[in-house]
Amino acid sequence: THNVENTVYIHPGDVYHNGKITHGHPSTCNPLNLGVCIGLLGLVDVNLGNVPTEPCCSVIEGLVDLEAAVCLCTAVKANLLGIPIDLPISLSLLLNKCGREVATEYICSP
Repeated sequence: THNVENTVYIHPGDVYHNGKITHGHPSTCNPLNLGVCIGLLGLVDVNLGNVPTEPCCSVIEGLVDLEAAVCLCTAVKANLLGIPIDLPISLSLLLNKCGREVATEYICSP
């Protein structure tokens, strides 16, 4: 007999991450949209208080952690956020604020 409930179909373009399969690319990253993430770094205005994470985190929503890291790294390296920042620290901070982790195998180098 064949148990259909446990059958997993993998197609070209599928991403396997943290025990989940994402079919195709449900979300894509546009680094130009990441300007909304600048407030999470706390570098613009020290009186911002509790900065909402929603605008930034919604830009990387639907991406697996590695894709989100690559997207944010691209924006930071291209200085699309408009300020000079420390790559590894800023990348970790942004991902952590959105409940994500930097993949141990990924390095965002300048």
